[in-house]
Amino acid sequence: MRCTFQNNRKRLGSGRMVWTTGMGVFSVFWSAPLLLMVLTSLKTDEEVLASPFSWPHVWSIKAYLDTWKALGYSTLLFNSVLYSVLGTIVAILLALVPAFALSRFQLKARVSILVLLLIPLMLPQQTVIIPLFNLFRSAGLIDTRLGLILIHAAFGMPLELLILVGFLSNIPKELEYAARLDGCDDVKMLWHIVIPLAIPAIAVGFTLNVIEIWKEYFFSLVFLSSEKFMPVTLGIIRVTNDRYFHAINVPAAAVIMAQFPILLLFVFTYRWISQGIYMGSVKS
Repeated sequence: MRCTFQNNRKRLGSGRMVWTTGMGVFSVFWSAPLLLMVLTSLKTDEEVLASPFSWPHVWSIKAYLDTWKALGYSTLLFNSVLYSVLGTIVAILLALVPAFALSRFQLKARVSILVLLLIPLMLPQQTVIIPLFNLFRSAGLIDTRLGLILIHAAFGMPLELLILVGFLSNIPKELEYAARLDGCDDVKMLWHIVIPLAIPAIAVGFTLNVIEIWKEYFFSLVFLSSEKFMPVTLGIIRVTNDRYFHAINVPAAAVIMAQFPILLLFVFTYRWISQGIYMGSVKS
């Protein structure tokens, strides 16, 4: 029996070593393009063309300075932050009331209503683009910041709803009964009891939705035409035209600058997200 245990232990150790080695090799291949892009952005034009796959002999941030100046990056950054933050806030406001109703009240068509509200999560953006474009054109919202914020809010609401319903369903009924005894109606209970308790879930939904809106491209391409309204993901396309084709390091720097803010956000909130994403997944 002792020999069997030792054999199983050796087999487990060998399997773990193979798994670790495989994941290490996969990580190297996965990160190689990103590393090459970073190195390219830190080279001069001449060095990129002479030795595209080597380490920089002269480390230079000129490509980043040229990108910031050529793109008007401060305006692109402002637009991306505006769309991400306001679109997410509106999405949370739209999701709070239905999440409260679906999680705390015994509704006959609860599942059907929830599935109906979650349909936008399942639909590709291309399936609704024509009727949505016609609707926004008749409302005068084409090529406006408000129009894009409303689109992001509408498509971000189902994700917020999904997170909030799972979390609010786990709030103890005793708190609700105590609030009723103290004279709280539904509005007061939502404002004074539910929302303060749901702050962790709201924060997780806020972070995930900001990331989703930041990297969104399709709606911005269809609904925006003025450069002053473009977000970062759409504005960096301008460095790929003929004027910058000879400077490979400039497009590389533009991509790094576009992704760096959201990468920084993810690094600082990763533990927060990983802990909060499972809120409400298991009933206590």
